[in-house]
Amino acid sequence: KRSLERRYKHEVSRLTKEKERDKEELNRRVQVLEGELSRAAQDKEELRRRVEYLQESDEKDGYKHEISSLTKEKERELSRRVQVLEGELSRAAQDKEELRRRVEYLQESDAKEVLSQSAFALAESKRRHEHEIS
Repeated sequence: KRSLERRYKHEVSRLTKEKERDKEELNRRVQVLEGELSRAAQDKEELRRRVEYLQESDEKDGYKHEISSLTKEKERELSRRVQVLEGELSRAAQDKEELRRRVEYLQESDAKEVLSQSAFALAESKRRHEHEIS
């Protein structure tokens, strides 16, 4: 029984540490993704300013095609990056939810184990008491 308890406590400890490592990794991934989203937004804003500048210049006619082509290319690239980042954020959220469920399960299992041990201890105490009385 003690061996089972030690194994149970060891497993809970191991899973808790694993959960913390996973949580830290998810937080790092989220930070990286947020940084990439921020850079993508900055790139888009820079492109918008450049397009605006070129549109206002005297060489407007010569640059129209180039602007349109660059804008479309950059928008496609940014859309692809945003889709990838949104997918990774979604996976990170799913991983986080799975960790939450694991922790909840472990906490419930731990509570059931404590109740089971208490019931066993009470039954033992009652048995000894009855034995002492007789």
